[in-house]
Amino acid sequence: GGVASLGGSILGAVVFTTVLESLRPLLQWLNIAAEWRLAAAPVFLVLLMLLRPRGIMGHREFGFLVPREERIPPGVADDSAKPEAVSSREVAS
Repeated sequence: GGVASLGGSILGAVVFTTVLESLRPLLQWLNIAAEWRLAAAPVFLVLLMLLRPRGIMGHREFGFLVPREERIPPGVADDSAKPEAVSSREVAS
């Protein structure tokens, strides 16, 4: 799902279930025993961990899952990471 991401966990569960369930008719069509679907599940998870170590969403989160107190209004920049501007008068004195 994602590091500290509730939405990523939900999305990961949906994707994982969908992939496993889509293997069921594919394996039946290929005349392969349905039990191989259960063998594919851990392989799928290991590949996902190797290719996406931070998860599907990483540190991102769906907006509707973020508490109102922690939301940043659109158009408002986070100035805490920017260095303060120094005028040329302050440098000269």
